[in-house]
Amino acid sequence: MRLTDILTSLDIDTASTFAGVNIAHVSFDSRKAQPGDLFVAIDGEASDGHRFINQAIANGAVAVLGQQPQSDLSLPSDIPYIQHPDTRAVLSHLARIFYPKQPNFIAAVTGTSGKSSTVKITENLWRAMQLPAASLGTFGLSASNIDGLDVGSLTTPDPISLYKSVHQLKQSGHNLLALEASSHGLEQSRLDALNITAAAFTNLSQDHLDYHKDMEDYFQSKLKLFDLLIQGGWAILNTDCGPYSQRLIEACQTNGHNILTYGREGDLKLLSTDEDFRTNTLRFSYLGATYETTLPLAGPYQQWNALCALAFVMTSGQEILDILQHFPSLPAIQGRMQPVIDVQGKRPHVFIDYAHKPEALQQTLLALRPSVSGKLWVVFGCGGDRDQSKRAVMGSIAQRYADAIIVTDDNPRTEDPAAIRAMVLSECPDGKEIGDRRTAIEHALTHSDPQKDIVLIAGKGDETYQIIGTTKYPFDDYAIAEAFLNHRGSE
Repeated sequence: MRLTDILTSLDIDTASTFAGVNIAHVSFDSRKAQPGDLFVAIDGEASDGHRFINQAIANGAVAVLGQQPQSDLSLPSDIPYIQHPDTRAVLSHLARIFYPKQPNFIAAVTGTSGKSSTVKITENLWRAMQLPAASLGTFGLSASNIDGLDVGSLTTPDPISLYKSVHQLKQSGHNLLALEASSHGLEQSRLDALNITAAAFTNLSQDHLDYHKDMEDYFQSKLKLFDLLIQGGWAILNTDCGPYSQRLIEACQTNGHNILTYGREGDLKLLSTDEDFRTNTLRFSYLGATYETTLPLAGPYQQWNALCALAFVMTSGQEILDILQHFPSLPAIQGRMQPVIDVQGKRPHVFIDYAHKPEALQQTLLALRPSVSGKLWVVFGCGGDRDQSKRAVMGSIAQRYADAIIVTDDNPRTEDPAAIRAMVLSECPDGKEIGDRRTAIEHALTHSDPQKDIVLIAGKGDETYQIIGTTKYPFDDYAIAEAFLNHRGSE
């Protein structure tokens, strides 16, 4: 593809000296640059891509798009350089040029909590209805007949991985896609070239304030998703988000979107629920009719996630009664209030949950409390190189809602693990400090009463690793708890 044609399609000024340059592909990682690439230099959080332009050229890049003036760079004279003020935004559109195909219906969900569960419930409902569906997010890429796609470990993948995956999903017959839209991904314009048909907002609570300067900045990043909706698209909004709910509704009305609300008030109006540590029974109304269904997923937050997923499937063209018949048979979601079953099949008393934010930890503890006749245990920590302000808050939540607390390591990354634990323990005086996470889990399982107590192992959910320093070590909360219970049960 000619460089001039690419730039013209993006409304970027071209120069006659580019006329003979052909582009085979686009890259932004100099280590992955190949012959014929257009290399896009991005000034990132950790490093500046402009520093690696010459490495990309050495690997075969034939043109460069960057933000810095060419005069500030030392480039070969035969390499075209195009300056643009926002190379992140351009990268998404460039990726779309090389990977143009997309599923007919793309549902994207943003919010502090509930993105992963909403995406999986949506995908599972579509699949239960024998529809060609896929999902993309924290759990990676899930598709029925496509293998070999590496989308990395980010909630919202980098633009090239994202658009390549979306393109191949469409090629393989997937017409429905549910994906997570993180605030980082939205702020960094990764989704800018997607044809998003339905966009949902689940909630907003404290998180990522190491990246966003304050809660308003965090909210504005989330709000960008609704600027990406196609004309005639659907905005699916939770009415239980305090002042953010009305602001979202007003913004979407201004943009002319179709709006479908859910929550204690709204179009999908939650009337009542019955729940235990295994299931949720939901009663809600829609267009004057009342419905009831059983959701085999524990936790009060799953009620909202289920309604949001229901809205996604409805706006994709399915009838509400056809959808609801599949709710009782939905599969469990890994690492989300997941019970650990021991070899003897006793009453589950150990649960794995991803709760790594203050509100999520509180909600999960509150959900388990009614099933406890003895003590409610919690084993948790906080991640390193992340928002430090939530650590003491999470400690205070554990202090208030749990009976037995073990503060351990999460993913300390490059921070001092003991310093992280100290921040948590500053508001958690009853917490027992056990730095080694395996030892912490085994201590809780050894000293808890399986007939009366419940143990929540929180913070890592379905993760199968622990990041210490810059190294990922194999570590699976579920596998460790299951192995310990089964060993104890066989004695």
